Amino acid sequence: MPFVRLVTQGIYAKSTYAEGDFATVSPALSQRMNKRRVKVILRCCYTCIIFFTAVFLKFLRSQDRYIEGKLELNQHVREISGRSAHSEDNQRNNYNKKVLIPFLSGQGLNNQLWEYHSAARIAKALDRTLCLEPFHRFYLLKEGREFIPFDDLFNMEALKKYVNITQSSVCSTFCDRKIQKSFMLVHKSGIKVNKKNPFPIPDWRPGSLKKFYLSTGFEKIPTPKVINVNEQRGGIKYRTLTDIQNALKDANNAQCISVSGSAVSGPRDDYKNWYKALQVSNDIKQAVYRVKKETFLGEPYLAIHWRFEETKCTGIGRSIGHGRDRKSSSLLDRNGSHFVIKSSDAEAEFCFFSGLIVGTPKVLLRLVSKKAIIKWILNIKERSGASFIYLATDCADISLINWIKTNTGAITRSDILPLLQNVIDNDVVSRIEQQICADAHIFAGTQMSSWTTRVIEERFLRDDKIFIQNKTNLQGKPDKLSNQTLYFDVEICECDS
Repeated sequence: MPFVRLVTQGIYAKSTYAEGDFATVSPALSQRMNKRRVKVILRCCYTCIIFFTAVFLKFLRSQDRYIEGKLELNQHVREISGRSAHSEDNQRNNYNKKVLIPFLSGQGLNNQLWEYHSAARIAKALDRTLCLEPFHRFYLLKEGREFIPFDDLFNMEALKKYVNITQSSVCSTFCDRKIQKSFMLVHKSGIKVNKKNPFPIPDWRPGSLKKFYLSTGFEKIPTPKVINVNEQRGGIKYRTLTDIQNALKDANNAQCISVSGSAVSGPRDDYKNWYKALQVSNDIKQAVYRVKKETFLGEPYLAIHWRFEETKCTGIGRSIGHGRDRKSSSLLDRNGSHFVIKSSDAEAEFCFFSGLIVGTPKVLLRLVSKKAIIKWILNIKERSGASFIYLATDCADISLINWIKTNTGAITRSDILPLLQNVIDNDVVSRIEQQICADAHIFAGTQMSSWTTRVIEERFLRDDKIFIQNKTNLQGKPDKLSNQTLYFDVEICECDS
């Protein structure tokens, strides 16, 4: 602006001078002065045009930045809004999914795991989310929690590789505490549900309606529809995921369904995928690590599972250590024609229930002696090169346990409890013991025990193999090749030849 003012003042002065002296100036001079005046005026106009053009362009650029910034801000807001809407959509989608609630009725943890496998297969086939309901404490125990959260025992993240899952509380809230349809899987025809009392199991046992409500948070469940999944006994075809879809087509329009019972027959790959996904929790892994490091000193060990089956062996031989069912058991006729009893020697006194003999109505019972038990344990320890022995058992006879420990040097639950950091739930400790047995150099279990079967399944999986117990083969060994997984009762008796 100073430059413009200076130029303007100069033009004004020259103009005044020219007007005052115009009469005395010659025509030629006057013409030259007029030309100069025009040049100055044009130069001034040109300068002003350049100046105002620069100012205007600067103004436009500032407006562009404002508009661009506003556009960026709007875009950012739209992105945030989009993410928020997407998150809300995800939540709505999660809550719009159909769910399956397992109705657990197994009396022990391992039986409940089979029910979980069955429920997971159904959830997978029907594209439903599996609700992870807590496990029920073993029905004869009074100590510890009544219900054990799923993630206290197993790794939820690993299970997601097999099936969609969610927490129990999410399901009960989503379903408004009401199950719309219920199904019961059975393995023979003719089973009917009493509509007046569709859940007849006593309140104090797993599988009762009371325990289901307490453990899941639900308040209403309809009478279950019975489905016979045993094709050989008049049931429907139930093997593939398509078979499952056909079997439970009545569930299509229900968001919240429950399933009780177990039916896990299917392709071997499905077994493998399930057991790979069913990994123990990190807390259990750490507990097992401490035991192996501080008790077994990192050395190979022999693990034995001795199951006391009081109910089916009472009255046969010795009363096997006064096991857990002693008070409720009825005596069996030792000389009954429906038993086939085989003994390790003349002093045999401990009974092992071995199941039905195929093709007959008879039950096989194996009797073994103290001498045979100690001899076999010490021999297998020496042959295998094991440095330690671990004995997992439900025997309630402390004197018998101490006698075995004295004669074999075996380590039992009482010896490892100080390392488990105040774990008091029997099912958690039992799962730790199963993992100890699964990791053993040599494992010998009780043939007809589901606890033993679970351990063998895990041992086989490490060699990328599947173990499916054949309960009709009462003389077979689970692992015929490496001979590192055995049946304790079969090996000690040596009476099947």
